[in-house]
Amino acid sequence: MMRIASIASLLALSLCFSGCSKESTDDLNLWLIAQKKAPVAKPVITPDPVKFIPVAYELGHLVDPFSVRKLVNVLKPDKQTNSNQLLNNELERRKEPLEQYPRESFLFSGSINRSGKPIGLVKLGKQLYYVKVGDYIGQNFGRVVKISESELSIREIVQSGSGDWEERMTIMQLQENSQ
Repeated sequence: MMRIASIASLLALSLCFSGCSKESTDDLNLWLIAQKKAPVAKPVITPDPVKFIPVAYELGHLVDPFSVRKLVNVLKPDKQTNSNQLLNNELERRKEPLEQYPRESFLFSGSINRSGKPIGLVKLGKQLYYVKVGDYIGQNFGRVVKISESELSIREIVQSGSGDWEERMTIMQLQENSQ
């Protein structure tokens, strides 16, 4: 039994070596020669990383950026009183008819002069309205500030992200295709 195993292994070994002839290694030798002649990339030397040295927060006399005191300084009561007064003035007056529609639903169609004063033509759906400086339009307490041939300037009062009420200027451009 041992003899058959050694003969089989000898036969397998001879089959392996029979595949290694001179003709089959020529292309391998050519490839090795080409690889030796190919340019070698030089390694890039990177600098050592800078060591991080933590520094303690030693500005105790200044306001800590994460304290409640910093938040209180930002939200001062006089600023809130001022913005609330701005809103209170608008809430005390009588609403005008064009304030029940959002400003975005209006189209500025043009302007005319009547007795030397500019009048804006504003279209809502198929209805045309006249507005003059001082009239209110839109749901954000929008008041017409200026009327020119190509635009209508509106001052609105909107609520900011911090909860304060502030003024914002909006300009409605003339719509060419507003038939």
